[in-house]
Amino acid sequence: MPPDNRPHPVSLPPPPRAVRRRRGRRLLNWVGRAFILPHSAIGLFLIYLVAVRPLVAVFGTTVDARVVQIDSYSVRFRYEVGGQSHELTQRTTRGTTPGIRQGDTIRVRTLALPGHRRTFVIDPSGSSSFVGGWGTYCCMVPFTLVWNGLVLWMLLGLWVAPYLERRLIRGGAVAAGTVTGREAKDAGRGRMKYTITYAFDAPGPGRAANADGRRSGNAIVTKEDHDAVDVDSPVTVLYWPDHPNSNTVYEFRQYEAEGAGPVRAQTGAARDAGAT
Repeated sequence: MPPDNRPHPVSLPPPPRAVRRRRGRRLLNWVGRAFILPHSAIGLFLIYLVAVRPLVAVFGTTVDARVVQIDSYSVRFRYEVGGQSHELTQRTTRGTTPGIRQGDTIRVRTLALPGHRRTFVIDPSGSSSFVGGWGTYCCMVPFTLVWNGLVLWMLLGLWVAPYLERRLIRGGAVAAGTVTGREAKDAGRGRMKYTITYAFDAPGPGRAANADGRRSGNAIVTKEDHDAVDVDSPVTVLYWPDHPNSNTVYEFRQYEAEGAGPVRAQTGAARDAGAT
């Protein structure tokens, strides 16, 4: 007979508990966290670029700028604001700048920001020839929304969710729970999504989800954890006493409390090996 690999109720020390990551997951987690940080910085810079253009349009000052140099793919302007001379080098969208010659005067709109100044060409005769016009801006807005949406989704998974998990394991109340369902569903592209539903008893505010008065929850788990439990298997649930609907199953989390009893005797791979 194969060894019993089902999770058993875990004896946890009282809060606040010392928390550590379970073995085998530390490197992958920090690789993901390091990967998302520069992308977050890019996202913040994109937000700045999207926000600064309307600020200049609303609060900026319109002045005349004189063309002082024309290169293959850029034009350099010089203008004055408050008695001070400033220069602006604007890249062009193509190798030529129709209708613009050295010595010409073109209107620009400028705004002093902390540490620097932002200036844009607004003259209809030349603004369409430069990178950063309203046409570029209209393309940048949806790109910024998509980029930052993806970054936010990854930040929630790589930084926020682990923090909330550690916090719950460190200070949450403990309740005995029972697995009420397990599901393996095709998530597309050859991937499977494994979900465990469970019920537990916990006093506190909030409406109980089940007809028998027990509270319920669900957790996305690994294939190993999904295969290791059956319906009615006991599990250990951690929850906040003042908000019991915020809960998690201790056995399925990537963190563990120091001094806790063993979660299970063997891994799923070891159980399968023993069965053969």
